[in-house]
Amino acid sequence: MPENARILVVRPDRIGDVVLSTPVFTSIRIARPGWKIAALVRPMVAPLLEGHPDMDEVISLPTDDKPSFSNTRPLAADLGAKRFDVALHLYSDFWISLAVWMAGIRIRIGPASKLAKIFYNIPVAQKRSRGNRHEADYNLDLLTPLGIPPVRRSSIAVSEAAFPAAAGLLDSARKNVGVFPGMGGSARNWKPEKYAALIDLLDRAGINVILMGGPAESALLDAVESLAAAKPKRFVGAELKQLAAVLARLDCFVAPSTGPLHIATAVGTPAVGIYCPIRVCLPRRWGPIGEKDVALMPDVPACGKCEPQCAHYDCMDSLSPESAARAVKERL
Repeated sequence: MPENARILVVRPDRIGDVVLSTPVFTSIRIARPGWKIAALVRPMVAPLLEGHPDMDEVISLPTDDKPSFSNTRPLAADLGAKRFDVALHLYSDFWISLAVWMAGIRIRIGPASKLAKIFYNIPVAQKRSRGNRHEADYNLDLLTPLGIPPVRRSSIAVSEAAFPAAAGLLDSARKNVGVFPGMGGSARNWKPEKYAALIDLLDRAGINVILMGGPAESALLDAVESLAAAKPKRFVGAELKQLAAVLARLDCFVAPSTGPLHIATAVGTPAVGIYCPIRVCLPRRWGPIGEKDVALMPDVPACGKCEPQCAHYDCMDSLSPESAARAVKERL
């Protein structure tokens, strides 16, 4: 490979998945400082990667919708014009993989687990569905054919211009902790009363608590707030850059298995994750990866899916707010 090779890293999915892909960019930058690194992501996620020191270009897909045949040819033309030497698919999508192949990118690396593998000339055997390893490690494994050592550290560049979003939320005389009860529904979550109880425990300990969520989670935030004796400050982040800026100013962050939890890790804020025991959702696969992070989970065997007839149902109720409050205090 030439010293100024151009590499395209493909990760066309959600926030947490993209954040857990940032160790790949750092690994490439350290091992191959002369390479030009580009990321191909969904438009909604692209702002998170802008300004990243280990990235030279962020390319947005035409839409946040699932890729399709209709936009394959224009995407192939755009990628072909950029003359990439390598395409590294951290996530296999058939139509994007076809576009990369049509673009004439010489080296195409990706997981050998889906139909899209027919477009890779260096497929890498992985069994991500088994959930035996962390997503960050699966991503880093794909660097092996390039001889690049893994650096297991996520990162995001926080914009100074976005810092005013934290104004009025923080208390300089106290520790500041964010509690984010929302998630996309891919795993089991705590009930609102659990998050409310945690907020009250932290408030009684003299901690400034900020109840956080996305624009679609106002009803959930209302429910949590109505169950809490304390009246926490509230932050609803409409922009990812603003959310990252607020998270960077916190002393600790509590959330279920969701993208903002990984953003917190990437900006250096200790994270406490609330996880369920469903096998494909376990912390060993999706937990936060920061040195000070911790993932809490009910003390029950791992299961295939959550069912009312399970002997441990609803095990999420057995995970106490007291244990989460202790975990937060240990990180302050």
